[in-house]
Amino acid sequence: MHAKPRVRTEWGRALPRGPVTGETMHLAVVVCGDRVDEAFTMLKSALLFSLKRIKFHIFTEHTLAAVLDKGLKRWPRFLSPRFQYNIYPLTFSAENAEEWKSLFKP
Repeated sequence: MHAKPRVRTEWGRALPRGPVTGETMHLAVVVCGDRVDEAFTMLKSALLFSLKRIKFHIFTEHTLAAVLDKGLKRWPRFLSPRFQYNIYPLTFSAENAEEWKSLFKP
């Protein structure tokens, strides 16, 4: 009897054995400025190491929403059952909005 080969990702790692559990893990991330590549790396790592389905909640600037959406839609099809995502616009309190917007910028 031959063992079923493990599916390997384009990133070189085999997906965890066994079915994805029925539970869903929710993971939130904020993506701003030039941090898109770092965000994709983090999201891929979470997906590759999780035994649960993941729902990504991505908060980002308007200009990056399409970039993130396009990037996630280009992931291999066999990963589709393992994750879902929503992209939300960044919003700031009306009080001290400029201070909040510049809080994490150099």
